[in-house]
Amino acid sequence: MGYVNRSITCSNNDGVQVTFGEREPSPFLLVEAEGCYAVDNNVTISENTMSDGGAYQGSVAKIRNIVLTLRDYLDNVYNRNLLNALFKSGEEGTLVFREYPNERKINYYVESITSSGEYGSRTYQVSLLCPDPFFYAMSDVTVYMAGWIADFEFPHEFLEEGEEFGYRSNTRMQTITNENAADSIGMEITIYSSGAVVNPSVVRVESDERLTLGTTSHPFVMEAGDRVRITTADNDKHVYLIRNGVETEVNEYLTEDSVFIQLMRGTNSIGYDSTSGTDAMEVHITYRMKYAGA
Repeated sequence: MGYVNRSITCSNNDGVQVTFGEREPSPFLLVEAEGCYAVDNNVTISENTMSDGGAYQGSVAKIRNIVLTLRDYLDNVYNRNLLNALFKSGEEGTLVFREYPNERKINYYVESITSSGEYGSRTYQVSLLCPDPFFYAMSDVTVYMAGWIADFEFPHEFLEEGEEFGYRSNTRMQTITNENAADSIGMEITIYSSGAVVNPSVVRVESDERLTLGTTSHPFVMEAGDRVRITTADNDKHVYLIRNGVETEVNEYLTEDSVFIQLMRGTNSIGYDSTSGTDAMEVHITYRMKYAGA
């Protein structure tokens, strides 16, 4: 395969959006995009004066610093104003990185804009800091367990003897494969109840981690029409009960050994259960792949 043209689209909450490409100024030429491919971690190692080497304690990804080098040739004043309108101080922006077949996005805050140039050409360097250093897929993926499956399409010819518009899938486990993305991908798990459900739980089989609501002495009971929404992303770990249109946080029902399960690299077998009423449960899992680099 030959050269693949990269492009970067930046946008802000005011609706200002500019695409920077490597082939033609539009109105800027993308000269360089440093920090998009980098993987930079803080590794913690403890040392013991009586032992050789050290002991690994853990590793976390550092804040990502993306530096865009841009060049323009005409309408310098207009282009400078456009950059200032796009890269607003103190507001979160979104960067979309496209390099076929990859298309991924990341949020940023503007650190600085510097410029230099001569003879009508201007070169700008835009430094962006990304508190969440991971790139994300452009859209969510939803997996259904024990839900209603549509079996009806248009155009359609109705049969005299009648036919089934859909059917209920009673699958109580789904396998999600994460081959290329990073570890610790948060999910939004929604449990729907068509009847009484007592102490529902969700499990990741490979790690034997389970999130359970309710105990024998302090049961959690879902009624027909209730929903439970569980979020497991970093900095967003909550459990909500939605009843009669009202959403209430119910983290107090979590058992002591509950874990906000996340998707890890490789195979993730996600299942569900309850003390009673399992057949009345319908479970949807929504997640978005995240990547260590563009």
